[in-house]
Amino acid sequence: GNSGVGKTTLLRRLIGSDAARDRFPATSTNRTTTCEIEIVTGSADYSAAVTFLSRHQVQQEVTESLSNAVLKAIESAADEIVMKDLLDDTDQRFRLKYVLGGWTQ
Repeated sequence: GNSGVGKTTLLRRLIGSDAARDRFPATSTNRTTTCEIEIVTGSADYSAAVTFLSRHQVQQEVTESLSNAVLKAIESAADEIVMKDLLDDTDQRFRLKYVLGGWTQ
Protein backbone atom coordinates (compact mmCIF):
# COMPACT_ATOMS: atom_id res chain seq x y z
CA GLY A 1 0.00 0.00 0.00
CA ASN A 2 0.90 3.65 -0.19
CA SER A 3 3.23 5.24 2.33
CA GLY A 4 1.57 6.73 5.40
CA VAL A 5 -1.81 5.02 5.14
CA GLY A 6 -1.46 3.14 8.44
CA LYS A 7 -0.24 -0.35 7.51
CA THR A 8 2.32 -0.49 10.33
CA THR A 9 -0.09 1.07 12.82
CA LEU A 10 -2.65 -1.61 11.97
CA LEU A 11 0.01 -4.30 12.32
CA ARG A 12 0.99 -2.95 15.76
CA ARG A 13 -2.64 -3.20 16.86
CA LEU A 14 -2.96 -6.76 15.55
CA ILE A 15 0.14 -8.03 17.35
CA GLY A 16 -0.57 -6.11 20.55
CA SER A 17 2.40 -3.77 20.35
CA ASP A 18 2.15 -0.87 22.83
CA ALA A 19 3.24 2.42 21.25
CA ALA A 20 4.36 3.82 24.61
CA ARG A 21 6.44 0.74 25.47
CA ASP A 22 7.45 -1.00 22.23
CA ARG A 23 9.43 0.38 19.34
CA PHE A 24 8.63 -2.45 16.95
CA PRO A 25 7.48 -2.20 14.31
CA ALA A 26 8.70 1.36 14.00
CA THR A 27 6.36 4.13 12.89
CA SER A 28 7.36 7.48 11.47
CA THR A 29 6.35 10.04 8.89
CA ASN A 30 9.27 8.64 6.87
CA ARG A 31 9.38 5.21 5.33
CA THR A 32 10.19 2.73 8.09
CA THR A 33 9.14 -0.75 6.99
CA THR A 34 11.58 -1.50 4.18
CA CYS A 35 11.46 -5.27 4.23
CA GLU A 36 8.93 -7.99 3.72
CA ILE A 37 7.08 -8.96 6.89
CA GLU A 38 4.98 -12.05 7.45
CA ILE A 39 2.80 -12.21 10.54
CA VAL A 40 1.44 -15.57 11.68
CA THR A 41 -1.10 -15.39 14.49
CA GLY A 42 -2.63 -18.02 16.73
CA SER A 43 0.08 -18.88 19.24
CA ALA A 44 1.39 -17.09 22.31
CA ASP A 45 4.97 -18.06 21.36
CA TYR A 46 6.65 -16.28 18.51
CA SER A 47 9.90 -16.25 16.60
CA ALA A 48 11.52 -14.00 14.05
CA ALA A 49 13.80 -14.41 11.08
CA VAL A 50 15.99 -11.51 10.01
CA THR A 51 17.78 -11.23 6.69
CA PHE A 52 20.58 -8.83 5.90
CA LEU A 53 21.99 -7.38 2.71
CA SER A 54 24.96 -9.22 1.28
CA ARG A 55 28.39 -7.58 1.45
CA HIS A 56 28.16 -6.90 -2.28
CA GLN A 57 24.77 -5.20 -1.91
CA VAL A 58 26.06 -2.99 0.92
CA GLN A 59 29.13 -2.02 -1.14
CA GLN A 60 26.86 -1.18 -4.06
CA GLU A 61 24.58 0.97 -1.88
CA VAL A 62 27.52 2.83 -0.29
CA THR A 63 29.07 3.43 -3.72
CA GLU A 64 25.78 4.76 -5.07
CA SER A 65 25.26 7.06 -2.08
CA LEU A 66 28.81 8.38 -2.29
CA SER A 67 28.55 8.90 -6.07
CA ASN A 68 25.29 10.83 -5.69
CA ALA A 69 26.83 13.05 -3.00
CA VAL A 70 29.96 13.72 -5.08
CA LEU A 71 27.83 14.69 -8.09
CA LYS A 72 25.86 17.13 -5.94
CA ALA A 73 29.11 18.62 -4.62
CA ILE A 74 30.48 19.00 -8.18
CA GLU A 75 27.24 20.80 -9.08
CA SER A 76 27.92 23.20 -6.15
CA ALA A 77 24.86 22.06 -4.20
CA ALA A 78 24.52 23.23 -0.61
CA ASP A 79 26.26 21.12 2.03
CA GLU A 80 22.88 20.00 3.41
CA ILE A 81 21.91 18.53 0.02
CA VAL A 82 25.28 16.83 -0.44
CA MET A 83 25.07 15.22 2.99
CA LYS A 84 21.44 14.20 2.50
CA ASP A 85 22.44 12.36 -0.68
CA LEU A 86 25.27 10.67 1.21
CA LEU A 87 23.38 9.72 4.36
CA ASP A 88 19.83 9.05 3.06
CA ASP A 89 19.00 6.83 0.11
CA THR A 90 16.22 8.25 -2.08
CA ASP A 91 13.94 5.26 -1.48
CA GLN A 92 15.04 5.13 2.18
CA ARG A 93 15.94 1.45 2.06
CA PHE A 94 19.60 2.06 2.89
CA ARG A 95 20.57 4.86 5.27
CA LEU A 96 24.19 5.53 6.13
CA LYS A 97 23.05 8.00 8.80
CA TYR A 98 22.17 5.03 11.00
CA VAL A 99 25.81 3.95 10.91
CA LEU A 100 27.61 7.29 10.61
CA GLY A 101 25.17 9.47 12.50
CA GLY A 102 23.34 12.55 11.34
CA TRP A 103 24.98 15.65 9.93
CA THR A 104 24.85 19.10 11.45
CA GLN A 105 26.51 22.20 10.12
